[in-house]
Amino acid sequence: MCLGGGSDLGNIEDNGKYDSLAKDIDGNGDTKEKLSYGSAGKSISHAVSSQQAVIKQVRTDFTRGRFIEETAEATAESEYTYRLRVTTGASTLKDLILYDTLETIYDESGADISSGWKGEFVGVNTEYAKKKGYNPKVYYSEEQNPGKLTEVPEKWIELTDEVDKSKVKSICVDLRYKPDGSEFELSANNVVFVLINMKAPDDDSIITSANNMFSTNWRATDPFGDTIDNVEGIYSNQVNVEIHKDDIRKTIEGEKIWEDDGDKYDARPENITVKLLQNGEEYLETTTDANKNWHYVFEDVPVYKSNTEIYEYTIEEVPVANYITKYEENNITNEVNLTEFSVEKIWADETSTVRRPNGVEVVLKKNGVEESRFELNEGNGWKHTFSNLVKYDEDGALYVYTVDEEFTSEFYIKEIVDGKITNRFVVPEDRIKLVGKKEWDDSDNIAGKRPSSVVLQVVSGEDVVTEGLVSEENGWEYEFDLKKYDELGNEISY
Repeated sequence: MCLGGGSDLGNIEDNGKYDSLAKDIDGNGDTKEKLSYGSAGKSISHAVSSQQAVIKQVRTDFTRGRFIEETAEATAESEYTYRLRVTTGASTLKDLILYDTLETIYDESGADISSGWKGEFVGVNTEYAKKKGYNPKVYYSEEQNPGKLTEVPEKWIELTDEVDKSKVKSICVDLRYKPDGSEFELSANNVVFVLINMKAPDDDSIITSANNMFSTNWRATDPFGDTIDNVEGIYSNQVNVEIHKDDIRKTIEGEKIWEDDGDKYDARPENITVKLLQNGEEYLETTTDANKNWHYVFEDVPVYKSNTEIYEYTIEEVPVANYITKYEENNITNEVNLTEFSVEKIWADETSTVRRPNGVEVVLKKNGVEESRFELNEGNGWKHTFSNLVKYDEDGALYVYTVDEEFTSEFYIKEIVDGKITNRFVVPEDRIKLVGKKEWDDSDNIAGKRPSSVVLQVVSGEDVVTEGLVSEENGWEYEFDLKKYDELGNEISY
């Protein structure tokens, strides 16, 4: 668009007539626009009256070879061409320079008001201008608004085939001279144009259009060669290019990923069903299985609902029992919603097994509530694994599984760590009292032989455990404090 125009280029006067070549110059829908759109350094009323016009047109693969001034559609990745055209009326034009900031539009204040995508710059064709007798010079800038060639020539670089076209932001075509270096005059009632070739983006999701204008500098002269006006920054009409969307289709595909330790719990189904939702509504469905490597495909899916709205697609799996479903882009991950819990009974009673039971019933609890029971014994190695347990609740929280046992004994201290129940053998410190009285069957010591005291021995088997003295003074009564169990946990008989 206009690179040379400033923020205050003066007022443009008009003779009140409409220019038949200026169609919707400012893009506001009015095709009878006065040519004096924009602003210039001086009045150009003479030029307007002479039917001078600045017109931009576009040709795409949808315009049937024609250049048009309206909105044109283009296929994604196709090439399209802008034509920058200047026509004269009764006046002769000199010092003609064309400026185009690629697919960027500025308002009269110099603000960028572009909102569309930008195509890929391919090149400039000046063959028509050469046939008219011009010696066109094409320059480019890496800036979007570098200024005028005549004022800041250092910002403009000659365009050659070696230039990295991705850096081209602005184009300037200098049509001031002939091949011999003399000044060129575009005679009255004449036309000249150059072509700018572009390539549309390959992104079918683009729903806005590329829009563009261009501007010129010239000097209008009358039939006597006298300068009428120096014209700077006159704007062309705006043209738009849109990606053609009606027939654009795409493929949506993805993978099914199983996180279940190679189907450890034998829970995988033979196949799964995947639904494709279009704007939240069920649109298509398909199935996949191990024979397809759990790959699914939806082909020939329309991209656009209208020229300005694209369809939003999401995938949804029909729920698979015992699995939690997660989505990442178009891939579906199923984490098995099953787990297991192993329990082992460890007896730390090497010194004595006399108090060990033949079996112990263990209780599995889920979040503290009984879930299952199982008896551990010597036959199963005092081990068991509870399988096919639900891993997550409906809110996605992990269930907490714990284990306990029904067995209790004063001879064992219980410790449970990560499903391992250790029972450590201990001998209780229990004590018993052996209480009694020495009775004499001697007719109240009639013979006078009764001793004053007697030593009593407490024996277990053949072993003397302890002894004590009883006498008439303590009423011949005795009391012994004894261990209840031996070191093996057997109850001692006294």
